[in-house]
Amino acid sequence: MDSNIEVKPEHAVGLYGKPGQGPYFMLILKLYTDQVIEAKYSTYGCKTAQDCGDWLCDELIGKPFSFASTLDENAIIQGVGHMPLGREHCPRIAIEALKHIIVQRTAKEDGVRQ
Repeated sequence: MDSNIEVKPEHAVGLYGKPGQGPYFMLILKLYTDQVIEAKYSTYGCKTAQDCGDWLCDELIGKPFSFASTLDENAIIQGVGHMPLGREHCPRIAIEALKHIIVQRTAKEDGVRQ
């Protein structure tokens, strides 16, 4: 996790929650054509959320962007392992940030096709 991530115009950014206001997750993807070539995240100081972010980024790098839509909370739980009591929301916030990127990218592509 890097709290000082530099977001550039070419990055796709998904956000769940608001930094400094409870649980949040920001996912930043760098895409080249349809490949995820870089994935970073920023989240609050929760080890479980960080583990979810590490797993999600590792899973996305080198894959086509279309692969992102196949991931869900259960995939993160299977990859990371059991979520501690009170931390069951961590996979969800990571996936919600990813969904935010998917929706934005789909809308952008639909705008280009029209």
